[in-house]
Amino acid sequence: FALAKKAFTHTARYDGAIANWLTSLDEDNKPATFPERLQLAFDKVDTMRYGENPHQSAAFYREYGSLPGSGTIANYEQLQGKELSYNNIADSDAAWECVKAFADSANSAACVIVKHANPCGAAVGASAEEAYRKAFKTDPTSAFGGIIAFNTAIDRATAEAVAGQFAEVIIAPEITAEARAVFAAKQNLRVLVVPLGAAAGNVFDFKRVGGGLLVQTVDTARITRADIKVVTKRAPTEQELRDLLFAWRVAKYVKSNAIVYCKDNMTVGVGAGQMSRVDSARIAAIKGENNGLTVVGSVVASDAFFPFRDNLDALAK
Repeated sequence: FALAKKAFTHTARYDGAIANWLTSLDEDNKPATFPERLQLAFDKVDTMRYGENPHQSAAFYREYGSLPGSGTIANYEQLQGKELSYNNIADSDAAWECVKAFADSANSAACVIVKHANPCGAAVGASAEEAYRKAFKTDPTSAFGGIIAFNTAIDRATAEAVAGQFAEVIIAPEITAEARAVFAAKQNLRVLVVPLGAAAGNVFDFKRVGGGLLVQTVDTARITRADIKVVTKRAPTEQELRDLLFAWRVAKYVKSNAIVYCKDNMTVGVGAGQMSRVDSARIAAIKGENNGLTVVGSVVASDAFFPFRDNLDALAK
């Protein structure tokens, strides 16, 4: 029976791969992006205690063929802590994808703190510890029980700084032996190692809808200086340009309508998931002020469509 399961799974995936290829060819036998008949293959990694809510059951599956060097959260190695929950993995993915966006940052380290699928603090600094302290400063209240991700190794100093707050999950591409010893004192803390990797990650993004599946290519776009066109009389300063590029990277991972205030390579206010982009602007400013920060002199990034000037007026105010 065990061999039968192996054989049928193997041949089914072989046939599925061929079917995906054949149904992606057009009338001239040229490959298209999306096959007409999509066959998916995933391997179960773990059965979760429950799903998004306690009354739901859940399991975690890794995409078949996802390699350890792909740099995706599905290839994590858990060093310690309680078993991961459905929400832990979802939020860890959000934090990991966001912090990876700073792999080519001029500074050496980046830290992103995620709570309920949204970054509540992000920063880059000369060290992982500095990046963490700046990210935490954005919103210490929301950071409580959050997911903390780094794009560089965690050393002892960083581990001691992080250990001062309650966190659900810590993620980094490398954790030194000294840092592991610090984390070991917090037995319930989940500590994950995920290599950054140079290999390509996911090919498609999937979103389930009733009776169907929305499929799109992965959003790998990243705004660079070459994409910027200054249309105002007053051009941004060099530091403002750096902050803008930083802000747009964070905004990409904040739920729409997103407003992200940034200054000196850190977030100072994040407004997420509001139906009104104006409300997002106001909420982000209020959160910054409540945490002893000011949005005055900061830059702003948003994924929202601005059909009117009301949002610019709110931001200027």
